[in-house]
Amino acid sequence: MPVPKTEQPSFHAHLIDKDTICFIVPDGAVIDVNEVEEMHRTSLSFFEDRSYCVLFKAENGFTVTPEAQQLGKEARFQKQLIAQAILINSLAQRIIGNFIIRINQRPSVNKLFTDEKEAIAWLKDELKKFSKSVD
Repeated sequence: MPVPKTEQPSFHAHLIDKDTICFIVPDGAVIDVNEVEEMHRTSLSFFEDRSYCVLFKAENGFTVTPEAQQLGKEARFQKQLIAQAILINSLAQRIIGNFIIRINQRPSVNKLFTDEKEAIAWLKDELKKFSKSVD
């Protein structure tokens, strides 16, 4: 069975498994309000009303506007999101990523990774914790 996926100018998305979506952002992309809205619509098209996890992969440098960061904190974007693993590939990305995570407090758990397998394993653990908490 083919993996559900979508392609937009500023991101590509596909399902990793039944509970996890992967967003890939190309080098130099700018994530603004429109992209946040489209990512959310994409997630809802895959998961409908189910809770889910996100693996966010940036190929290199990208920008998230302050307006997009603020919008992403709104309850409607966080309601179904369990956890988000963000893949990084440099110390500069780690420093910026940790700073953004700290100032943009969200109800969902966010963590930075340099290894994709570790990120996916962490997301599976967070999903298990979430599943136990709602049982």
